[in-house]
Amino acid sequence: AEGIRAVLSGDVDHFVRDYAFPTDRQQRWFTVRVSSTNDVGGGAVISHLDLTALKETERRIRGDHCGISTLFDESAPIFALLDADGTARYVSPSAAELFPPVDGAFGPTSLLAGLEPGQRQQAEQCLQRAGQRTGSREQLVIDVCDTAKRWHTLDLTVCNLLDDPSVAAVVLTGSDITTVHRRKVTRHLETHLLRRLPAAVVVTDQRGTIVYWNDRASELYGHRADEVLGTHIDELGVWPVWADGSEPGPWAGDHVARGRDGAALPVHATLQRVEDPETGFSGVVGTSIDITERRLLEERLDFEARHDPLTGLLNRRALVDHLDGAIARAGRRGGGVAVLYIDLDNFKVVNDNLNHQAGDEVLKAVSALVESALGPGDVLARLGGDEFVVCAEGCASIDDAVALADRVIAVLRVPFRHHGLGVVIGASVGVTFSSDQSLAEELMRDADIAMYEAKEGGKGRTVAFDETLRNQLRRTRVVTAQLGAALDTERIVTYFQPEVDMDTGALLGFEALVRWDDPGRGLVPPAEFVPLAEESELINRLGTTVLRDACRALRHWNLRPGASRLKVAVNVSARQLHAPDFAAEVLDIIGAAGVSPRQVCVEITESTVADNDMAAAVLGVLRAAGVAIAIDDFGTGFSSLHRLQRLPIDDLKIDRTFVSQMLDDNGSRVIVSAVVGLARSLGLGLVAEGVERESQARALRALGCRRAQGYLWSRPVDLVAATDMVDRQRWAPAPDGG
Repeated sequence: AEGIRAVLSGDVDHFVRDYAFPTDRQQRWFTVRVSSTNDVGGGAVISHLDLTALKETERRIRGDHCGISTLFDESAPIFALLDADGTARYVSPSAAELFPPVDGAFGPTSLLAGLEPGQRQQAEQCLQRAGQRTGSREQLVIDVCDTAKRWHTLDLTVCNLLDDPSVAAVVLTGSDITTVHRRKVTRHLETHLLRRLPAAVVVTDQRGTIVYWNDRASELYGHRADEVLGTHIDELGVWPVWADGSEPGPWAGDHVARGRDGAALPVHATLQRVEDPETGFSGVVGTSIDITERRLLEERLDFEARHDPLTGLLNRRALVDHLDGAIARAGRRGGGVAVLYIDLDNFKVVNDNLNHQAGDEVLKAVSALVESALGPGDVLARLGGDEFVVCAEGCASIDDAVALADRVIAVLRVPFRHHGLGVVIGASVGVTFSSDQSLAEELMRDADIAMYEAKEGGKGRTVAFDETLRNQLRRTRVVTAQLGAALDTERIVTYFQPEVDMDTGALLGFEALVRWDDPGRGLVPPAEFVPLAEESELINRLGTTVLRDACRALRHWNLRPGASRLKVAVNVSARQLHAPDFAAEVLDIIGAAGVSPRQVCVEITESTVADNDMAAAVLGVLRAAGVAIAIDDFGTGFSSLHRLQRLPIDDLKIDRTFVSQMLDDNGSRVIVSAVVGLARSLGLGLVAEGVERESQARALRALGCRRAQGYLWSRPVDLVAATDMVDRQRWAPAPDGG
């Protein structure tokens, strides 16, 4: 009644409803259709159609498929009546969930909308064949995505009953077999794929009896399944723990199993208790993976992390651990431990004369020679380069340690043959002996200090760390702390020493030199604090301070006419060159000051770049940006001329030692002359340092050296005095002895 009123009032155009009409003999079914007739004068047409035969057919078909529904554990099979063209006249509720209508109607488009392209073509062909031949029957298994975006597997039957008057339709019936299909796939995986898993899978019952053993377990442990099924798991030694379920699980970890041949087999095992109420099974499932390769890799990585890759000796990290243990052992027995810090004396010369590969072979030979001098239980480590450390637990006193160090020096004094060449490698050794409160790092530091003392005293000797060196260490700590405070309070100042053209007397530039303006001591010379800064990170701060002051001075001088041709040289240490962002920092400071990189020269010593590809690369970056590169104190190191030619160098600076002695010492004069010739041959600039007398200047000019700096013209001066020199541009040199 509500539907009829809605059509008559114009709220809807039509209304359809199926209803049951019981009679004495049977229940009949009708459909009422109400259509508006407003276009012909108003009202509505109401028709009732008898659907009893159609409903009976649907009931019968449902009954025919009830067995299938039960088999697949589904309560609502799919059911639809289709016309020959595939348009649905009736769709059951379960089918409607899987095949939603399109534009309110069920047709071939909507029925196939949720199928993938390949299956859609298969379904279209099936429906087309079924619609063309009455009495035909087609089977179709498809995957369809429902309105909730879930996938279903359907088993469908398409039957053409168009010639049956009671049906007159193509009947689509079927069931959702998703669950059954998944169970089938799972069973397949369990029965076929589980056997091929890369992990060994073993299942035992609650008594520990093996009930499952896959193929990988046979490969891993060497036992066939038919040999072990029914055997207790403990008899094989393949699991780390019991399998009787008496302990709570799960358990996972590395375990050394036993193979069929009794060999140890490292595995990673996982044990998990299982309870299956459906079958009543209770037991343990274990999986194991062979970790032999992983163990070998871990052992190799651990060895590499604790050993020197060249010699196989302990590295610093491993040595500290060993030394800590040795100190503890010595404390328990009331003794001590000796530490010998060994630095080779002439390895750099050997390395420069030979190639790197030969140098590595020499280091291996040195390692063997040193070990030959050690006693039982003594351990040798290589810290890198040509530095070695011995931990000697067999020494009862510092005297024993010194005697051991002397033996090491003795074996390294003896020439040995290497690739047909006679090689002599000397060594300097620093020695220290532990006390009850000693720490490994402190012992190594003290021995290192003693070794440097041995170097300073003439090499090839042993120095024991004593109270004098301890006091020196304390003073070093104090001075280092004071130097850090001076940097914080801006007590570090920059002085400038002029570089001149000896032919014309013209000012060419300055060398920037660091000074420490201490309130109590006045200006502290760099020799007293720069070496200490070199041993700490303070050298980086010192270098940055001087470079920044030098660039600011250049900016100040550039305001004067013609002064933009001046250059300022700044000394750079090896530690600075090893800083990863050093080149970028230098260029940033130059850019911030607003001066040209071509006005800045970086001075480095021979030892800084010798055999140091990283330093050479950093210098290459700076030179490419326009910064000049000079080697300071040239002639005091051991530069390879071949390497010198390949370095990005603009100038050589002759060391002041040779300049000061060149008039009195023929050897020094020969060296100066050789350096001048070398610079000319390589196309490099040349600067003489430490010129104090006019006679020295004349001798240098005679050899062909024009540029120089020294007390003959000026001592290092502050910024005000240097600016005055810039303003005067040139001045007359002082007489001899001035």
